[in-house]
Amino acid sequence: MRLNGRFKYEKALVLTPERIRELENIFLRFSKDIFYEATTVSDTEIIFSSVDELLEYDNYYNRRIKSLTVTGKDGFDEIVSCIFEADGLEVFLGYSKTCICRYTTSTVETEKSLKDNILEFLKKSTAQYWLIGKIRIFGIMTFVSGIALGYIGLAGVHSNSETNVPVIVFLGTIIIVCALLSLIILIDRHGLKKVFPAVTFAWGEEARNYEKSERTRHNLFWAVLVAIIVGIVAAFIKDVIPLSLG
Repeated sequence: MRLNGRFKYEKALVLTPERIRELENIFLRFSKDIFYEATTVSDTEIIFSSVDELLEYDNYYNRRIKSLTVTGKDGFDEIVSCIFEADGLEVFLGYSKTCICRYTTSTVETEKSLKDNILEFLKKSTAQYWLIGKIRIFGIMTFVSGIALGYIGLAGVHSNSETNVPVIVFLGTIIIVCALLSLIILIDRHGLKKVFPAVTFAWGEEARNYEKSERTRHNLFWAVLVAIIVGIVAAFIKDVIPLSLG
């Protein structure tokens, strides 16, 4: 009997050297040889001969790893493979597929054991910020802008057709919304994706970059928290205190 299957994972991942070695140990329970293939941000493909060579890679600048494929084989037969890569952008879901696993087993028991081990590994590798990054500003602003655009469009249709003002307002709104969305996309690509990356290969230079991102996330959290508290206190002072004095 031959069982072929696949599953995917959709939460942000942080792959440290310890996690990579843990994954290799899992693969070695079900296969004999492990292979590592990576693609850098400059689209250079690299084949590593061992896990030690992979983890000694400098992972620097345009040589940074953007995707990693780990494959376990038994002779010429591929038993299991996991591809770690940020797979595009969904409007409301900041992370689409961060890991795709494929496997071939001969028994149902082996299939269950293999899936359980890999899923447990993925849960332990999940970034703490994944839920914050999942609801991206791009998705939220797209939703708000879409509602605003639809409302203005309906208002233009039902307004007095003898004047050109609604048409001008409608066209102007479209331009503003498009400009706003373009700005949001730029912020998302060059800001949020760095602060809330989908997959982090945290060794070499990327380990230091990840530490910087951690500090940035920490500062953002406290900035937002302080802003909320100040807003609540200001509203309380404005609305409640005058009433008590009166």
